[in-house]
Amino acid sequence: MEKKKTIVVTLESKEIKFDVMNKSHLTGQARNAEGKDYRATAYMQASEDDEHAYQLLRSISNAFSPLKVELGEYLHEDGSTSNNRINKTVEDGGKLTLSFLLPSNFNNSACDSLGGMLHEYIVDRTLSEWFVITDKQDAQDYANLATDALNQAKQALYKRERPTRPTYTD
Repeated sequence: MEKKKTIVVTLESKEIKFDVMNKSHLTGQARNAEGKDYRATAYMQASEDDEHAYQLLRSISNAFSPLKVELGEYLHEDGSTSNNRINKTVEDGGKLTLSFLLPSNFNNSACDSLGGMLHEYIVDRTLSEWFVITDKQDAQDYANLATDALNQAKQALYKRERPTRPTYTD
C-alpha cells in the first residue's frame, strides 16, 4: 500500500504584495543614491495606488501560474478550467495554497525552505515584470533571482529521508 505525504504550502498574497512594494522601494532608493534621475527612481517604486495596483496584481497572478506548471509533478490540484482574470485570491489579498502529494520519505525539514523559496520566486518574478516596465536595468537581475529561488524550491521538494533498518524482537 502506497503511503504518500501531503504537504500544504500557504502563501499570504498580502505578504507577497508588501515584499514586492518594499523591494521596489529599496531598489529605487539605492538607484537614487547612485545618482539616477529622481523621477525614474520614483516611478520604479510600486505602490497600492490605482495606476500601480492592477499591474502588481496581474504580475503576482502571472508568477503563480507557471509555478504550478514547474512543480506539477507533485502538485495535487482539482481544478480543470482556466480564464484570463487576475487570480481572485490575489485580488482579495487571500491565501495562495499549494498542496503537494509527495513520496512517504519526503524530508519534512525541507518544508520551511520550500515555502520560503516559493514566496521568493513569486516576489522576484513579479519584480522582474514590474522592472521590465519601470527600470529595465534591474529586470534581468530579478528574473535571475526568480530562477534561483525556483531551483532552490525544487531542491527542497526533492529532499528525501534516509531509510531506517527494521528492528525485530524474537
